[in-house]
Amino acid sequence: MSDPTPANVDSPAPPKRKQTKRTLLIVGCSFGLLLAFFLGPMLIVPIVLDRLDFAQHKKADIDIQSLMSAVETYAVNNGGAYPESLEALVVPDANGETYLKGLRQIPLDPWGNAYVYFAPTAGSEPRIVSYGKDGKPGGEGSDADIDSALMKRD
Repeated sequence: MSDPTPANVDSPAPPKRKQTKRTLLIVGCSFGLLLAFFLGPMLIVPIVLDRLDFAQHKKADIDIQSLMSAVETYAVNNGGAYPESLEALVVPDANGETYLKGLRQIPLDPWGNAYVYFAPTAGSEPRIVSYGKDGKPGGEGSDADIDSALMKRD
């Protein structure tokens, strides 16, 4: 019996086709990695910075609430008289305690600026303000003021 296919016929070229697919795969992956390397930071960095701004504002909120609580406690312990400055909250009493539970100095806001205290005048409440990232009154976004008078009271 003879074989119907001639012996000198070349077999199809699968190795070349496999080589082409492999090359395309390598080029595609390389392109994807380069794209991720250059576009990734442009997409991820703004998200991280937004979360950082949010966290800093949240910390300022919590600090101001703690300071306001200490100011109110001071007033209760001093016959309704509010402190003239926040420094009164870190002066140790006879037992060595402060109104800020162990702190010996007033904390700075998350941007390294001092919290601003407005002692109450007739008909007003005490206020504590952080002027935000720029440290100046007013502003928007991360520069926005965080004011105890604007916080929701429970």
